[in-house]
Amino acid sequence: MDIFINEDIYRPPDPDKEYQITRVTKSTNVIILMRWILLYKEHPELITNITELIKTNPELINTQYSNGYTVLIRASKNGHDKVVRMLLDHPNTNPNLQDTYGYTALILASREGHDNVVRMLLDHPNTNHNLQDIYGNTALFWASRFGHDIVVRMLLDHPYTNPNLQTKSGYTALMLATSYRYNKLVVRMLLDHPYTNPNLQNIDGSTVLILASYKRYGNVVRMLLDHPNTDPNLQDTGGNTALISASYNKHDNVVRMLLNHPNTDPNLQNKYGETALILTSRKGRDNMVVLLKYCIHEWNERQKMVEYNKECLDERIMYSVNYYHKHVLLNNSCLSLCL
Repeated sequence: MDIFINEDIYRPPDPDKEYQITRVTKSTNVIILMRWILLYKEHPELITNITELIKTNPELINTQYSNGYTVLIRASKNGHDKVVRMLLDHPNTNPNLQDTYGYTALILASREGHDNVVRMLLDHPNTNHNLQDIYGNTALFWASRFGHDIVVRMLLDHPYTNPNLQTKSGYTALMLATSYRYNKLVVRMLLDHPYTNPNLQNIDGSTVLILASYKRYGNVVRMLLDHPNTDPNLQDTGGNTALISASYNKHDNVVRMLLNHPNTDPNLQNKYGETALILTSRKGRDNMVVLLKYCIHEWNERQKMVEYNKECLDERIMYSVNYYHKHVLLNNSCLSLCL
C-alpha cells in the first residue's frame, strides 16, 4: 500500500490507485486539489498552490468525489481555517453540498469542534444551518453530542438555527447533550434558548426528563424541573413517567426532586399498572415508600381543592351570566315601555 504523504506532493496522483490517506482512511479517485487539501496541515505553503489551481479551474470547487466530499467539506472537517476562508470567498462555492452520509461542511466542522471554521461557515449568506445527515443529525446535534460548548453557542445565537429538529429515532439536540458526553453548560444553553421545547418525545415516547431520570442525571433533572415549560407527567410508550423510571432504578435523589415539583402526579401508572409507589414497595425501600404515600395524599388533597374551586367558579360564572341576562331583559323591557 502506497502511503499518500510519502509521495511527491506536486505530482498528480493516479486516479485508479488506492491511497492511504490516514491510518484509518483509504481513498481512490483522488485528484491533486484534494491531495493538497489533505496535506495542508503538514505543508501550509500549499495554500498558494490551492488558490492558483482553483483560480484556473473553478469547476473543481464543487466537485464531489467517491465519498461525496468536496474540498470545502474536507478542509472544514480538518479545521484548515485559511483554506476554508479562501474557498468561502469564491463566488461559486456551495456550502450546502452533502457527502454520502449527508454531512455538510458545517456538520463536520461542528462535530470536530473547529470553532473558527464554524464561525466562517455561519457567516456565509448561503449556509443552511439546519441540514440533516442521513440519520437526521444537524450541526447542532453533533456539537451538542460531543460537548463543544463554543460551537453550540454560535449555532444557537444564529436566528435560523432550529433547536427542536429530531433525528429519525426522535432524538433532539437536548436529548443528545444529556445522553452522551454530558456537558452541563451545553444543556443549560439549549434550555435557555427561547424556542427549545423540553417536552419533545423520541420514538420510544421518552422525553429528556425521562431519559435523565432513568440515568440518574440529577443536575439535568434539576435544570429541567426549573424550566417553566417542562411537563413531568409525560409518559413513554410503556406508560412510564420520569418518576416511575427513577423509582424503578432506585434513584432516590431524583425521585425527591420530582416529588418536590408541584405538577408531578405520583398516581400515574405504566401499561402494567405499576405506579412509583408499587415499584418502590417491591424493592423494599421503606423511607421512600413513606415519602411517596405522603406525596400521594398531598396530591389527592390538592386535586380535591382544585375540583372544589372549579365548581365554585362555575357557580359564580353561572350566577353572573344569569344576573346579566336578567338585568338586560329588564332594561330592554323598560326601554320598550318608554318608547
